[in-house]
Amino acid sequence: MFQKIKYFAAKIINWMIITNSKYVFAEPHHNGKYEKQDLINYSGDSVLTFLDYCIKSRTMDESVFFLVIYDAERMKILQEYLDKKNISNVRLLLHYSEFPGFKKKIELVKYSIKKMKSKTWICSSLEQNKKYALKSQNLVCLGYFVSFKSDYTSNSFAYDYLPQNWKLVCSSSVFDTVTKSAAFNIPYNCFMPLGLARNDYLFQISDKKQMIEDWIYKKTASHYSKIVIYAPTFRDYEKNSNKKRNVWGYDSNKHIIDVLEKNDAIVIAKMHSWQNMEVVLNNNQRVIFFEPSYDYTIYDIMTIADLLITDYSSIGLDFLLIDKPVIYNLYDKEEYFETRGMCVEPIEEICGGEIVENEAALADCINRCLKENYEYKEKERVKNLFFKYKDGNSCARICDYLKGANVI
Repeated sequence: MFQKIKYFAAKIINWMIITNSKYVFAEPHHNGKYEKQDLINYSGDSVLTFLDYCIKSRTMDESVFFLVIYDAERMKILQEYLDKKNISNVRLLLHYSEFPGFKKKIELVKYSIKKMKSKTWICSSLEQNKKYALKSQNLVCLGYFVSFKSDYTSNSFAYDYLPQNWKLVCSSSVFDTVTKSAAFNIPYNCFMPLGLARNDYLFQISDKKQMIEDWIYKKTASHYSKIVIYAPTFRDYEKNSNKKRNVWGYDSNKHIIDVLEKNDAIVIAKMHSWQNMEVVLNNNQRVIFFEPSYDYTIYDIMTIADLLITDYSSIGLDFLLIDKPVIYNLYDKEEYFETRGMCVEPIEEICGGEIVENEAALADCINRCLKENYEYKEKERVKNLFFKYKDGNSCARICDYLKGANVI
């Protein structure tokens, strides 16, 4: 009841504030501070990737973007970047959470007023836009993930407060549209399978390869010929646990170590920001944990990696776009399905790579995937199921759609 009253009051205030048709409120995903993503290091977020496209292509110079920043220490650097590029239509807005004490409440009011003045609200994740938006305001979600694991959780009551007047929710395919529409209680006709903006970066040649290689050498003091990314999702059931486990989830990792050494491979483990890291152990010199940096994101590393290992995360689907092998390491399949599960079962129907459930099988699969000419026969079927477009032009399609629909 309190939530409904709060949103009703906010909506009345919003109704009283005059909106500017040129104002666009651009809100990247709130994980941006942890992941160290911003307008310079943009490749991991759809809002930032889309805004970078708009700036470089000069397609929306008539709009004024209020860009939310989650790190106070980056404000000066980002403003200097904008000044150097002669970009005058992007105004930086520090998120109210970066302010202390009572000032946070004052900044929240300022933040909300700027949002209410904006005709269009663009976000990366559906829950970022609140239900106090007016029907005359344009709500756009550029997408943070492709549906893979189940998004309809025990906390789904919160989805009742998601706004229903979306002008555009980007999806990657009709299948992605159907699953998200059902999970988030958003009408099917709000979606358009234009692709996710951040996936465009995977089709580019990253100019950060040397920087990444220098970081790896600094961490390992060794050379290697192949890069493997391990990117598991978080475990709900480990949130309050103190039970330790190996990073791979198995009692032993001897076979994995042998295979990595045999193939002269290094593993970069990108753990989910919500994962309880107190329970994760790593005693393998060939495995290093990814450290968020303002110099590059995991998407930069994906463009130069040879193999990706994941579990129930949609990052494995993204990796299929660049035609490289994916392995699904499901060491806790029964336990995970009891607490979360997938958008479709059986999981075998939606995996674009081999599934393994023990350490020896994982080692064997890594060995085969790192060989030349490895191919998973179901890869193209899964890729076509999840992606209507596989061309790296999602930003251009989104821009054309928004202009054609007079959203921006």
